[in-house]
Amino acid sequence: MNRHNINKFLAEKLNFVILRGFPRHSIRFAKNYFKGKPITVVEIGTYEGYNAKSILKELNVNEIYLVDPYANYEDYRTSEPETIKILNKAERDAHKRLRGSNNLIWIKKFSSKALNDIPNNIDFIYIDGNHEYKYVKEDMENYYKKLRKGGILAGHDIATGFGVAQAVMEFCSEKKIVPSINVTDWYFVK
Repeated sequence: MNRHNINKFLAEKLNFVILRGFPRHSIRFAKNYFKGKPITVVEIGTYEGYNAKSILKELNVNEIYLVDPYANYEDYRTSEPETIKILNKAERDAHKRLRGSNNLIWIKKFSSKALNDIPNNIDFIYIDGNHEYKYVKEDMENYYKKLRKGGILAGHDIATGFGVAQAVMEFCSEKKIVPSINVTDWYFVK
């Protein structure tokens, strides 16, 4: 039974559907929005590299800045304790997964420390770093300034409960922005 048939069975019999993981909603939106135009991308929180690989596959990327410290935040003890054990493996996996792409710029720093390594006028910024409220809000505030007018600010895990939703809603309210939100992603055009 293929994936389509499995989803059809689950939907009809159990009222349950398996969501497609990649490309994520905001990347599908960006693909339609940019229409093949070459763009510069920042991904905050590369982790194992799956989303970065999807971005590279779906969008015409000149450069992609991959920002991830692959180091512990204090907050991981409460929000993502399993992450502490696997950061080194995640970094190795990301480098292996993205091998062969020559438009990668790896920045092994916390996002707040990487700002000076990122140029201005970025086309697409994807936030998926630390999910604690204060870090998401800080990333939105810091990287919104790096985004060009007409660029897309997006992120993942809006439904996690770790603080992403609160940070996104507060930021958008302050800026009088109406974000698009679905089960996994949030995004808006500046």
